Amino acid sequence: MEPTDPVEPTGTSSDNTNQTQEEIAKLQSKIEEQTKELGDINEKLTSLRSELESSSSERDEVKTKLETLNVENEELKTQVSNFNNQKAEFEKEKSDQSVKYEALQVETTSSNSEITVLKSRIGQLDNEITNLKSNSTPIEEIQNELKILKILASTGSQAMDMYKVLKSYKSLSLRKLAMQAGMAGASCTTLLEGLERAGLVKFERSGPDDTDPKITLIDS
Repeated sequence: MEPTDPVEPTGTSSDNTNQTQEEIAKLQSKIEEQTKELGDINEKLTSLRSELESSSSERDEVKTKLETLNVENEELKTQVSNFNNQKAEFEKEKSDQSVKYEALQVETTSSNSEITVLKSRIGQLDNEITNLKSNSTPIEEIQNELKILKILASTGSQAMDMYKVLKSYKSLSLRKLAMQAGMAGASCTTLLEGLERAGLVKFERSGPDDTDPKITLIDS
C-alpha cells in the first residue's frame, strides 16, 4: 500500500490553537506578575515584621528605662523628704540656740555691768587709800570696806543688796531682810551663810528650831 499524505488541519482548527496558546501565554504572564507581586508583598511583610520586632524591643527598653527612672524618682523623693526633715530639725535647733545665746548675752551684759560698777568702786577706794595715807583719816576703815566690797563682788549683786540693807539697819530678822532686799528667803539664807563664813554677818537664833533668826552686821 502506498503511504498517504498527512491530513493538514483546516484553517479554523489552527486559529483556535493559536488563540488558546495566546491565552495560555497571557495567563502565564499574569501568573508571573502576580507571583512577583506576591513576592514583593512577602518582602514587605518580612520587613514590617522586622520593624515590629525592633519596635517591640525598643518599647521594652523604654519601658525598662521608665521603670528604672520611676524607682530613682521615688528614691529622690525620699531623700528630699529626709533633707527637709533634717533642715527643719536644724532650724529648730538654731532657733533654740539663738534664744539661749540672747539670754546669755543679756545675763552677761548685766553681770559685766555690775562687775564694772564694783571694779570702779574698788578703784576709787584704792585711790582714796593712796591719798589718805598722808592725812589723819582712818585708813583701816577704808581698807575694811574695800575688803568687804571685794568679798561682795565675788558673791554677786544680790549679796551687795543685802549688805546695803544691813548697813542701814545694822540688824534685822531674816524675813524682814529678805523682804527689804527683794529676795526669796531660801536664796537670802544661802547668801547670808556665805557672808557669815566671810566674817561679815552673824546669825542670832533663839533656839535650834528658829526659822527667822536675827541677822547682825559685824562691825569691821
